[in-house]
Amino acid sequence: MTFIFVSFGEELHQFCQNDLKRLRRYKDAEQAFDKATEKKPNFSEAWYAHGMALKLQEKYQDAIESFNKAISYYDPIDYDQLSRAWRQLGDSSWYLGEYQDALKAFEKAIDYTPEDFILYNWKADALASLGRYPEALKAIEVTSLRSTSLVCSCKMQIDSPLVVFHSLMLLSSLPLARIFPFGLIATK
Repeated sequence: MTFIFVSFGEELHQFCQNDLKRLRRYKDAEQAFDKATEKKPNFSEAWYAHGMALKLQEKYQDAIESFNKAISYYDPIDYDQLSRAWRQLGDSSWYLGEYQDALKAFEKAIDYTPEDFILYNWKADALASLGRYPEALKAIEVTSLRSTSLVCSCKMQIDSPLVVFHSLMLLSSLPLARIFPFGLIATK
């Protein structure tokens, strides 16, 4: 994919190599992606990266606009990219206090990548911010099931079933707040 970026100039290529991001030169990155999207308005990856540069500068409303453009230009079967853009759109909305918009975006991201258990945590955060605590708890429960099965599938590749069973027993004895400290739901 780098060959596409190189055609838009060295500034864009540098950011894609994470130089500008690593150096926290987000304004420079924003300008590089402005140039890229001017030259090729339907360049979905540039719109996504533009949104990220804006988000990292806490320009959340502008970031939302860029993520929306990225979404509109992504291939409709590119589920990972679409999920990633919806996730960042939701996160930007959440930072603006637009919890209903954040919730909608997280649900769209989940539509594309339902196995991504982190999205359920973000959905729970949005629901809790809206005061919809029973629904938030259900989202956290889905997170628990998905992440536990992920732990199980990873462990089964390297350990014996007895170790997997022991790991699951250990996880099940911990309160959800210990397993998922970034959730907003308190457990007994």
